[in-house]
Amino acid sequence: MQRLTKTTTIGRLFSYAMTAITSVLIDSLNLPTSPNQHAFWGQCLGAGNALAIAEAAQASKQPILAVVNSTDAALTIKAELDFFLASSEVQVHMLPDWEILPYDSFSAHPDIISERINTLNTIADLQQGIILVPIATLLH
Repeated sequence: MQRLTKTTTIGRLFSYAMTAITSVLIDSLNLPTSPNQHAFWGQCLGAGNALAIAEAAQASKQPILAVVNSTDAALTIKAELDFFLASSEVQVHMLPDWEILPYDSFSAHPDIISERINTLNTIADLQQGIILVPIATLLH
Protein backbone atom coordinates (compact mmCIF):
# COMPACT_ATOMS: atom_id res chain seq x y z
CA MET A 1 0.00 0.00 0.00
CA GLN A 2 1.36 3.39 -0.98
CA ARG A 3 1.87 5.79 1.85
CA LEU A 4 0.22 9.11 1.04
CA THR A 5 2.02 12.21 2.11
CA LYS A 6 0.60 15.67 2.27
CA THR A 7 2.61 16.68 -0.82
CA THR A 8 1.37 13.68 -2.84
CA THR A 9 -2.25 14.39 -1.90
CA ILE A 10 -1.95 18.08 -2.82
CA GLY A 11 -0.27 17.15 -6.10
CA ARG A 12 -3.08 14.75 -6.98
CA LEU A 13 -5.74 17.29 -6.07
CA PHE A 14 -4.01 19.89 -8.22
CA SER A 15 -3.81 17.41 -11.11
CA TYR A 16 -7.53 16.58 -10.82
CA ALA A 17 -8.42 20.27 -10.61
CA MET A 18 -6.35 21.12 -13.71
CA THR A 19 -7.94 18.22 -15.61
CA ALA A 20 -11.41 19.50 -14.69
CA ILE A 21 -10.51 23.09 -15.61
CA THR A 22 -9.04 21.96 -18.94
CA SER A 23 -12.15 19.89 -19.67
CA VAL A 24 -14.41 22.90 -19.02
CA LEU A 25 -12.07 25.10 -21.08
CA ILE A 26 -12.21 22.77 -24.09
CA ASP A 27 -16.00 22.60 -23.90
CA SER A 28 -16.28 26.40 -23.81
CA LEU A 29 -13.78 27.18 -26.58
CA ASN A 30 -16.35 27.13 -29.40
CA LEU A 31 -13.82 25.80 -31.87
CA PRO A 32 -14.46 26.50 -35.55
CA THR A 33 -15.79 23.47 -37.41
CA SER A 34 -15.07 24.77 -40.91
CA PRO A 35 -12.31 26.90 -42.45
CA ASN A 36 -14.68 29.87 -42.84
CA GLN A 37 -15.43 30.16 -39.12
CA HIS A 38 -13.41 32.17 -36.61
CA ALA A 39 -13.05 32.16 -32.84
CA PHE A 40 -12.13 35.18 -30.76
CA TRP A 41 -10.74 34.86 -27.23
CA GLY A 42 -9.57 37.76 -25.16
CA GLN A 43 -9.02 39.07 -21.69
CA CYS A 44 -7.68 35.79 -20.35
CA LEU A 45 -5.48 36.22 -17.31
CA GLY A 46 -1.83 35.21 -17.22
CA ALA A 47 -1.12 32.36 -19.59
CA GLY A 48 -4.82 31.78 -20.21
CA ASN A 49 -4.60 32.73 -23.88
CA ALA A 50 -1.73 30.32 -24.45
CA LEU A 51 -3.57 27.53 -22.62
CA ALA A 52 -6.71 28.13 -24.71
CA ILE A 53 -4.68 28.12 -27.94
CA ALA A 54 -2.81 24.97 -26.88
CA GLU A 55 -6.02 23.12 -26.01
CA ALA A 56 -7.65 24.26 -29.25
CA ALA A 57 -4.65 23.08 -31.28
CA GLN A 58 -4.71 19.67 -29.63
CA ALA A 59 -8.46 19.32 -30.21
CA SER A 60 -8.33 20.59 -33.80
CA LYS A 61 -7.33 18.58 -36.83
CA GLN A 62 -6.27 21.67 -38.79
CA PRO A 63 -3.72 24.46 -38.30
CA ILE A 64 -4.66 27.34 -36.02
CA LEU A 65 -3.71 30.91 -36.84
CA ALA A 66 -3.23 32.97 -33.69
CA VAL A 67 -3.01 36.71 -34.32
CA VAL A 68 -1.49 38.64 -31.42
CA ASN A 69 -1.10 42.37 -30.83
CA SER A 70 2.72 42.65 -30.85
CA THR A 71 5.99 40.83 -31.40
CA ASP A 72 6.62 40.85 -27.64
CA ALA A 73 3.24 39.22 -27.04
CA ALA A 74 4.00 36.63 -29.73
CA LEU A 75 7.33 35.75 -28.11
CA THR A 76 5.68 35.45 -24.70
CA ILE A 77 2.84 33.29 -26.00
CA LYS A 78 5.29 31.12 -27.95
CA ALA A 79 7.26 30.42 -24.75
CA GLU A 80 4.02 29.61 -22.92
CA LEU A 81 2.83 27.36 -25.76
CA ASP A 82 6.15 25.53 -25.76
CA PHE A 83 5.56 24.86 -22.06
CA PHE A 84 1.95 23.69 -22.45
CA LEU A 85 2.73 21.57 -25.53
CA ALA A 86 6.01 20.06 -24.28
CA SER A 87 4.59 16.53 -24.30
CA SER A 88 2.51 17.03 -27.45
CA GLU A 89 3.33 16.66 -31.12
CA VAL A 90 1.66 19.98 -31.93
CA GLN A 91 4.24 22.37 -33.36
CA VAL A 92 4.33 26.12 -32.82
CA HIS A 93 5.55 28.32 -35.66
CA MET A 94 6.03 32.07 -35.42
CA LEU A 95 6.27 34.39 -38.37
CA PRO A 96 8.61 37.11 -37.12
CA ASP A 97 8.24 40.77 -38.00
CA TRP A 98 10.65 42.29 -40.52
CA GLU A 99 11.73 44.82 -37.85
CA ILE A 100 12.42 47.46 -40.50
CA LEU A 101 10.36 50.30 -41.87
CA PRO A 102 9.32 50.42 -45.53
CA TYR A 103 11.54 53.44 -46.23
CA ASP A 104 14.67 52.10 -44.50
CA SER A 105 17.66 51.81 -46.82
CA PHE A 106 18.85 48.53 -45.31
CA SER A 107 17.51 44.97 -45.35
CA ALA A 108 16.21 42.90 -42.49
CA HIS A 109 18.70 40.83 -40.50
CA PRO A 110 19.59 37.57 -42.29
CA ASP A 111 18.38 35.52 -39.30
CA ILE A 112 14.92 37.10 -39.59
CA ILE A 113 14.80 36.45 -43.32
CA SER A 114 15.90 32.85 -42.76
CA GLU A 115 13.31 32.26 -40.02
CA ARG A 116 10.52 33.74 -42.16
CA ILE A 117 11.42 31.56 -45.15
CA ASN A 118 11.65 28.48 -42.93
CA THR A 119 8.27 29.22 -41.31
CA LEU A 120 6.55 29.91 -44.64
CA ASN A 121 7.99 26.71 -46.08
CA THR A 122 6.86 24.70 -43.07
CA ILE A 123 3.31 26.03 -42.87
CA ALA A 124 2.68 25.33 -46.55
CA ASP A 125 2.21 21.63 -45.71
CA LEU A 126 1.13 21.98 -42.06
CA GLN A 127 -1.70 19.60 -41.12
CA GLN A 128 -1.94 20.42 -37.40
CA GLY A 129 -0.18 23.11 -35.41
CA ILE A 130 -0.14 26.73 -34.38
CA ILE A 131 0.98 29.70 -36.45
CA LEU A 132 1.65 32.79 -34.33
CA VAL A 133 1.60 36.11 -36.19
CA PRO A 134 1.84 39.61 -34.74
CA ILE A 135 -0.82 41.89 -36.27
CA ALA A 136 1.82 44.25 -37.69
CA THR A 137 3.45 41.35 -39.52
CA LEU A 138 0.11 40.24 -40.88
CA LEU A 139 -0.62 43.71 -42.22
CA HIS A 140 2.87 44.29 -43.60
